[in-house]
This record gives sequence, C-alpha cells and structure tokens, in this order.
Amino acid sequence: MGAKFGAVSFLNILAPELNDRLLADLLDMDSSLVVSMHVKALDQLNAIKTVKRKLTELNATKIQEQKKAVRSGYDM
Repeated sequence: MGAKFGAVSFLNILAPELNDRLLADLLDMDSSLVVSMHVKALDQLNAIKTVKRKLTELNATKIQEQKKAVRSGYDM
C-alpha cells in the first residue's frame, strides 16, 4: 500500500487442544503481529470431564515416574 510493504502468513492448526505456550511464543515475537483465533466452545459437562481426565492422566504419569525413580535407586 503506497510506500509500505507487508507480508501475510497463514497458520491453520486443527487440534483438539493446544498448549498455551504456543500462543505465548507467537505473542512474544519481536515483530508487529496480529493473531486471530477461532475457538469452538465446549459444553460445560464435556469440559469438566476433559479436565478431570487430564488430571487423572497427569497423576498416573507422576506415579509411574515416581516408581521408575525408586527402581533406579532415587530417594523420594
């Protein structure tokens, strides 16, 4: 436009969930950047089930890692 130059990039991420670090990294870039997000809302019951399932998975992973540490000789 006139004497101004610009560039457009399009990133389409089709994922059921995203790490918040992705958004933080995009916003921390040292350039003028516009970020648009189109988010589909979840039903509240489904969202609660998803959070509970993720917490259960995290706890299971933590227990597995603790068992692995004990088998390797590390003290809790």
